[in-house]
Amino acid sequence: MLKIVEDLIRLKPQTKLYIVTAGGGAGVGRLLTAVPGVSKVFVGSTFLYSKQSYEDFLQHPVPYSFVSTDTALEMAMEAYIRACMSTTLSDEPVGIGLTARLATGEKTAGGVRYKLAMVTKSGVWSFTNFWKEGVAADPLWLKRERMSQSFDCDNVILFVISKWVGGHGLGGCDRTADALDLFLKWQNLPRQYTPLFPGTFNPLHNAHRSIQWRTRSAFLVCINPVHKPELTLQEVLWKAAQFRKEGSPVYFHKDLPLFLDKARQFPRTPFVVGSDTLTRLLDPKWGPAILPMLEEFSHCGTTFLEFHRGNLSEAGVRYPNYSHLFKVHEDWEPMEISSTQIREGVKTK
Repeated sequence: MLKIVEDLIRLKPQTKLYIVTAGGGAGVGRLLTAVPGVSKVFVGSTFLYSKQSYEDFLQHPVPYSFVSTDTALEMAMEAYIRACMSTTLSDEPVGIGLTARLATGEKTAGGVRYKLAMVTKSGVWSFTNFWKEGVAADPLWLKRERMSQSFDCDNVILFVISKWVGGHGLGGCDRTADALDLFLKWQNLPRQYTPLFPGTFNPLHNAHRSIQWRTRSAFLVCINPVHKPELTLQEVLWKAAQFRKEGSPVYFHKDLPLFLDKARQFPRTPFVVGSDTLTRLLDPKWGPAILPMLEEFSHCGTTFLEFHRGNLSEAGVRYPNYSHLFKVHEDWEPMEISSTQIREGVKTK
């Protein structure tokens, strides 16, 4: 077992591993920390047991079984986010979630089992195992059985880590699409009429932070934006970690790529935009016909609060009949910074 951890440190030194377990597997942290130097790759672990602890960790009620693939996937995604909070772009975050139902001495619905999920930069996998269920009144037998099953949970976590470190196929089921749907399903919706600040924020920088603070808005991230590649689950989780570190509210959404889609979904909502975004919005090459679009914005009660980098879009001047849709934030000193500049700077280093 110690060799698995030593190999992780030696062969995957960029790893940032976070593990969350429930019901069983409480000893995996002890096994990992028995090896000197593991702090280079091991961020931490969490053990859940009560219903409240599950829901506090996942930040929403759990309507399905606590020992289910969906629960394991959510645990692994939250673990991945926590791993990302301790990483740089060159690191390798890994999140593992395991939830188990150990023997009780009685027949249980669904059987005695564990569900494990693992999220890495390259994929999402889930695994299931059932133990033979016994009915016994001997308390000593029951204690031994539960200890054995809990050790199994520790060992299977180390086993999937060793397979990943060795570059071998993990087996299990590919759950990437399921995981993304789950992540989107259980987000907290922005409060009604809260200003929304749409964008990809790749990466988040000081101008974004200043605008969000001034407007008290929530960041709004589309995972399938127009004219840009769709975000992967791992990119979404990385961004979620980025915003959480900032303490900033964020809402991820899918299939609302156009501002018109967003206006229909969030009526009577102010949208915070940069001048370049507003200029593209009013360019027919980028989307719907302008006048019908502005008419529908007016019907939805949509407004736009514009921040500029030196050049204003002059939307209200160009479309005076719809000037009520547009407002310029006056108390703003433009910052000479953009996500594109930051990304290009990273590429050239």
